[in-house]
Parts: sequence; C-alpha cells; structure tokens
Amino acid sequence: HFMASDDKILPGLYERSMGMLSKYPEAGLCCSDLILFNGKTTKENRMFLSEQAGYFPPRETLNLFLKEKFSPVQSSTTIVKRKALLNAGGFRPELRWSIDAFAFDVVSFREGLCYVPEALTMVRSHLGQYGERRYKERGLEREIIAKMIALVRSPQYADVLPMFKQTAPFSTLPFEVLKVAISKRENWDFISPKLLKFVAYDLLTGFMSKIMPSSLYIRAREYYRNLLKKRGSI
Repeated sequence: HFMASDDKILPGLYERSMGMLSKYPEAGLCCSDLILFNGKTTKENRMFLSEQAGYFPPRETLNLFLKEKFSPVQSSTTIVKRKALLNAGGFRPELRWSIDAFAFDVVSFREGLCYVPEALTMVRSHLGQYGERRYKERGLEREIIAKMIALVRSPQYADVLPMFKQTAPFSTLPFEVLKVAISKRENWDFISPKLLKFVAYDLLTGFMSKIMPSSLYIRAREYYRNLLKKRGSI
C-alpha cells in the first residue's frame, strides 16, 4: 500500500481489501473510493464502478477504463500484490507523479482488479501536492506522457498495449495526451474514441467555467459527471 504521508487510512481499508484479494486470488490489486479533504471541507469521491464489492477480470477492467478519462484505480486506496507490481516493472522514477498510476494500470489490465464501493481513505487535496505540478508544468507532463507511450510499445508490455491504445490512461489531462499522440505519426493509434470524448468533455466544461458563476459551475459539473458515471455513459 502506497499513499502520501498527509493522507489518512480509514477503518476497514486493509480488512475489506485483503478480504477481497483472498476471495479473488486471480486479482492483481484491490481499490476503493475515497474522501477528499481540502483543509476545510470533505467530499466523497465515488467511482461508481459497481454497487457491490467484486472482481473485474481484465476484459471487464477495460470497460471500466473506457468510462474514465484517466484511471478508475485511485492510488491511495490501492492494495497491490507485490509479485504483480514487480511483474509490471515496479515503480519507474522517470514517470514522476505517474509512477503508481502506470504500474497499477498494467496490473489491472493483466490480472484484473477488485473494487470496494466504500470510501476507505481520506486524501488531502491542495495546490502544493507533487502531482498538481502537472497542471502548471504542461511541457513536463507531455514528456512524461511520451515516456509512458514509449514504454507500452516495448516488448515487456506487448500483452497490454492494445488496452492502452483503446483507453490512453496517461494523464488526468486528456488534451495533453492528444497533443503528444498527434505530434508523432507512430502515436496516432492512441487517438481513440474514448480519448476524443474526454477531450471534448474537458473543453466543454472549461467553456462552462468561464460563463457560469464558480459555485454553480462546480455543482453542475459534479452533478452531470456523477450522473453520467452512474449510467455508464462515460
């Protein structure tokens, strides 16, 4: 289990996660929902992967990734099998803030995942977080995306390359993924319908944020996104 020092483990995380991994030994990891804490207020971040705790084999895991612009596996909630992590290449320092996401995506595509529909960790959210640098240093984020694309093209990841092409879970910023994919002809096969859908979604919500009051925009965006996720539209 890998999480930031300022995050918090909630009751039941290890018991529920290890129980699922014992019940489904074929799974490579177990993840759950979380609570976001900004220093003043808390908000539950639901993934809506399933109403009941269960196991998603690789084929079904692919469908989960098609509904998320980044990854349905939230790192702070993830209990991963050591062997599965090592087989995925472990954590690669050159991927910086994406080291855990990339490794967990590989494990999920190869072995499937367990999911518990409960908030089992609390994550502190603030602008000083390491991962937040991707929003300020877009050039560096594109470099990291390019490195991940090069990695999944290597022989070590030939078995999961088709899943990465369909989902392109390289960044929480789909437009930056699109820029990297467009920049080289050999990367055009990562320009999937799913990627284009989330680029359009981000552009639309970005436009809405400029014409609507911030409080109304935030409520509308969260309501719309949660509604779509419950219906499986995205």
